[in-house]
Amino acid sequence: MIEFEHLFQFVAFGAYGTLSKAAESLHVSQPTLTRNMKLLEQEFGVMLFTRSKNHIALNENGLLALKEAKKVLSELDAMTDKVRQLDRSRHTLALGSCAPYPVMDFVRLATELYPAQSLTTELRGTSPLLQGLREGRYQVIILPFTPTDTALISFSFGKESLYFNLPKGHPREKCPSLSFSDLDGTTMIVYSHIGFWKDLIKETMPHSRFLLQEQRDDFFELEKASTLPSFITDRVLSEETLKDRTSVPIADQSAHIEYCLVMTKKMSQRYPLFAKRLNQK
Repeated sequence: MIEFEHLFQFVAFGAYGTLSKAAESLHVSQPTLTRNMKLLEQEFGVMLFTRSKNHIALNENGLLALKEAKKVLSELDAMTDKVRQLDRSRHTLALGSCAPYPVMDFVRLATELYPAQSLTTELRGTSPLLQGLREGRYQVIILPFTPTDTALISFSFGKESLYFNLPKGHPREKCPSLSFSDLDGTTMIVYSHIGFWKDLIKETMPHSRFLLQEQRDDFFELEKASTLPSFITDRVLSEETLKDRTSVPIADQSAHIEYCLVMTKKMSQRYPLFAKRLNQK
């Protein structure tokens, strides 16, 4: 039976070319490495090296063995990664979301229902989210629509509506509501990490220029100092009091979202408390 440790040392010798350098890299003594290479030859049942007084090199058998050993160790690494990934997946609940606010709701819910699980969250577009769910990168995703795939299970997971956030004195400040088209062509300040909302406003306001801000604090500072319109949602409005801006509802249907929490049937069996809780609402 060939020892994996001997193969690992053999590959190190192939990389460094000398026993002394390979032994140094492996933090073993040269006599130990020499002995293990002789044992490896016995395990193969053929000579792998040509030896002279102060030199050792791979022969034709050794070169082929080195090539195959690299494949075996690579497959061993891949196997180890897969097993560890499976173990992590059983202890980690990975959420992919189309928008930031539903993430907060999910974290509160998951922490209550599955306190022993570690949580990871990520904002992505809807197509990568669906693909990631099917491929197992996410156990749960949140979408701004109900998917039609019958292999997936969906639960209503709250609503959110988009508003224009207008500076005081803006000509449209007193309007009871506005459409995207009413401000299309306007330069707007936008925080970059708002998920699918960013794609939505680009599609519905194709003539506007958006000043994207990567840092949240920078966005708020610019918003305070600027006379340019921005966006806000009713979720933010429910938690914050506006001082120098007026929020105006956007009348377009696309500005009013009902989120869906989506799982595969397999994941719904692993995490049945989500279905139990959300079906009660």
